[in-house]
Amino acid sequence: MLVTTNGNGCTDTTIHQRVVMDINVDFTITPTPSCLGDTVWFNGTGDNVTFTDWEWDFGDGNTGIGRNIFHLYATYDTFDIRLVVCSDTIYRSHIVQEPAFADAGSDETICEYYSFDFATATTPASAAAYDSLRWFGGLGTFDDPTLLHPVYTPAPGELGAVQLSLISLARIPCGNDTSFMTLTIFDGPEATFTITPPDSICVNEPVSLDANSSTTINLWEWNFGDGNTTTGQNVVYAWSAAGSYDIQLVVTNTDGCTDTVVQTIQVFELPVIDFTILPNDS
Repeated sequence: MLVTTNGNGCTDTTIHQRVVMDINVDFTITPTPSCLGDTVWFNGTGDNVTFTDWEWDFGDGNTGIGRNIFHLYATYDTFDIRLVVCSDTIYRSHIVQEPAFADAGSDETICEYYSFDFATATTPASAAAYDSLRWFGGLGTFDDPTLLHPVYTPAPGELGAVQLSLISLARIPCGNDTSFMTLTIFDGPEATFTITPPDSICVNEPVSLDANSSTTINLWEWNFGDGNTTTGQNVVYAWSAAGSYDIQLVVTNTDGCTDTVVQTIQVFELPVIDFTILPNDS
């Protein structure tokens, strides 16, 4: 109310009504937490205040006006949200999660009968922003499928291209990420050889050593156990001293896979012979 009086003592009165409200507002965030790339909605709740703006500060340098409003964050972090309505100010924290990431690493090759250690890959597997990890695939087994770099042991007879997948299990509410790699398992050679004659031999007696295998071999390496070596599929050798010798054969196939076999041979001294003539005269 305003009352005015002029110099002659005359008065006038003006009355304007003003309503002072004790407002009660709040807001919700959906989804919360959110994942980077999600549209985040901020919805005002409480009194239906229409005589003033709903002013938002999203905590990343951006602002907005409106009772119900959305925002798209450009980075992951924890943000302090502020809503101002008239004289009422409300704060909330909001987490924007980093999306899960998985990279299974480079494609690799191994030979049959061997395991593959992912830590030895040319490009090792990598992952980020995950709650947990899981490896899948193949007929064989992982020593621990929850590790980033486990050891994979192929099943017996598992050959060729084997697809293995790494899944990065995301933090809620982000989605999982999956990556694949191919492990090629080459057929391994099986080294065997025969000894002819197969029984015991004497010093300086030639022995034939004949190798064979189930795959294409391009290298045969012999070690005769006496310090001497040679190469070739079929070889002949004689030992110059008596003893027990371990004959080792290492074969390598065209894929670079190897196998080793060892057999033992017993070499005996030559007998010492002499004779007498009776009668010893002419």
